[in-house]
Amino acid sequence: MPDDHRLAWLLVASVDDRSNVTFDRHKLFDQNFPVLPGQTTTKTIVPRSCRAPTRLVVLRGSGPDSARVETIWSASLVARRKHAVRFEVARNGRITASIVGGEVLAEEALDGFDIDTFLETQPQILPPEPDNGLDLLILLDRIGKPEAFAPRLELATQVVEEIAAEFLKEDACKVRVLAIADDIHLETQRAREQPLPNAVHSVCEFSSPQRARAALARVEPVWDPDYDYPGAFEQVLARLNSALVRWRLNSAHVCLIITSRPPHPECAGSYFLVPAAPSFAHWRADYVEAATSTVGLTPVLATFPSDWRLPPEFASLEAAQQEYVRDCWESLTRGEPRRPTGDTWFELDDTSNMRTQAKRLCRHIMDRAGFGDTTLVLPELAAANRPWPGA
Repeated sequence: MPDDHRLAWLLVASVDDRSNVTFDRHKLFDQNFPVLPGQTTTKTIVPRSCRAPTRLVVLRGSGPDSARVETIWSASLVARRKHAVRFEVARNGRITASIVGGEVLAEEALDGFDIDTFLETQPQILPPEPDNGLDLLILLDRIGKPEAFAPRLELATQVVEEIAAEFLKEDACKVRVLAIADDIHLETQRAREQPLPNAVHSVCEFSSPQRARAALARVEPVWDPDYDYPGAFEQVLARLNSALVRWRLNSAHVCLIITSRPPHPECAGSYFLVPAAPSFAHWRADYVEAATSTVGLTPVLATFPSDWRLPPEFASLEAAQQEYVRDCWESLTRGEPRRPTGDTWFELDDTSNMRTQAKRLCRHIMDRAGFGDTTLVLPELAAANRPWPGA
């Protein structure tokens, strides 16, 4: 039998209810005789991941177990939706593939690749992923002099770049940025005459990572000697599960807080540094409710050393202030204390290499959001297609 007339098979992945992956060969053409130029067939496939490429693997050989790879195509397809793929035998006997509807397939140079070696590199378990990808909300503390703000801005920008690289389809990842400043809490003549920017500024709505990066480049620090230590984070923390945030349905929701300042206490005491009462349980409860609501919010915290110093006349409040800050950070991470590995709460004392820190944050965000290390995803055939033993 000439090489270009061998039977053709499509390699597909099957995932059971425990996310175990098995691979099967499905005959591309129903005939039991060799394929010939001009033959066509259309298969309906269902991709399994919104971030890893869907791979179409065509095998040629007289039997499914002895068939070898002829061509591998890859495409960025919407996960868990049906896609029609048209296969056609060209004049030279090779099989071509195209997505019905205009999606582009990229051919990979893997002719004759040993299928057993190929399958050994594939994941044995494919964890379920959120259908619509990732929504990342960044709350960025913009209070401080330029030299203090620069590392925070650099980290936010690097995180967006790292996250963007994890998703091949632009729509699979959306980023929103809110820049947090503060109000002037002192009734001074200068404060009334020269109002500061809004305490909460929407840098960009949920949009592509590319647009988010461009918007971040325009964010500038704000600084005023009449600022107190906390920032205006409490103005958004209690509303994270509301329609105002505009989370997408069926996507993973992550809130990354990049700051060197805590929120204000619910009832501010001396100089807005500590709570007026020993407990701020109501604020804590509001945030925990938002973080554990049906939205499924995942909070991640990155803190930088503060450039704010306690005025000498309030030195007696230093211990209470430090206790309040620690309680804030642990509340923002659902009561999880900081760990040496930087789990959930990343304490960034070293600002010399933000790219390395961003990679750590990106890995953590992807894991917490439910995206595993999927290196390759093969398609599933829709139920209407018959497996090779009965073809």
